[in-house]
Amino acid sequence: LCSYVLGPTGASFDCATNNGNFSVTTPVGCTWSVANTSSWLNVTSGLNYSNSATVTYSVATNPTSIARSAVLAIGTQNFTVTQGGTPCSYALGATSLACNYPGTNGTVSVTAVQGCTWSVVNPSAWITINSGLSGSNSGSVNYTIAANNASSVGRTSVVVIATLPFTVTQTGAPCTYTLGASSATYPYGATNGSVSLTTLLGCTWSVVNTSSWITVTSGLSGTNSGSVAYSLSANNQSIAERSAVLMIDSQPYTITQQGA
Repeated sequence: LCSYVLGPTGASFDCATNNGNFSVTTPVGCTWSVANTSSWLNVTSGLNYSNSATVTYSVATNPTSIARSAVLAIGTQNFTVTQGGTPCSYALGATSLACNYPGTNGTVSVTAVQGCTWSVVNPSAWITINSGLSGSNSGSVNYTIAANNASSVGRTSVVVIATLPFTVTQTGAPCTYTLGASSATYPYGATNGSVSLTTLLGCTWSVVNTSSWITVTSGLSGTNSGSVAYSLSANNQSIAERSAVLMIDSQPYTITQQGA
């Protein structure tokens, strides 16, 4: 009566390509074969035998992070091969984005070992993750960058996708300036006045005054929105009115003073 004893009855390997063997002990004259239903486990010493012998096999690389097992059957005996999964690794289709102040939409691809999960950590309110906040295997992350039209100052944020940094840099908007009024008229006596200036965050400005009878008392220069205050000396030596222009950055502000 033929019987079969395996030595050992199984083996374990890491994710890489490997080779192994095991012995089959049986009485003289007994024939046997190796049944293999696995595509990643290959018997390299033949499938049919007589008497006792050694079976050799090779194990293919496991391309996934998921452990797997397969069985080589000899008669009623099973030799079990277990292989560990490949450690998870990730790659991004791009590592950074540079965009202008109006904002934009975009997508970055994520390449991952099969079976590996990943997620997105977004620290910024001006970046919205539309899809792909988490995933398994390879995938993509779709995002929207909001407009940076309230500031001339650029901004940067790092979104972490599948443990990898994705750096987003956005320019600030061009500086614009708006005066609260374009002109003012005053009587001949000495007096004071002011005009407001509205601009974007981070924008600087200055005042150019070429008139000797106008003195800028505050706001000769500034950053962000503000105001320019001034004083007028009396025009009591002439019946003719006079005018002058303050250039507040690129905006003209005309001051007219009546004659005595």
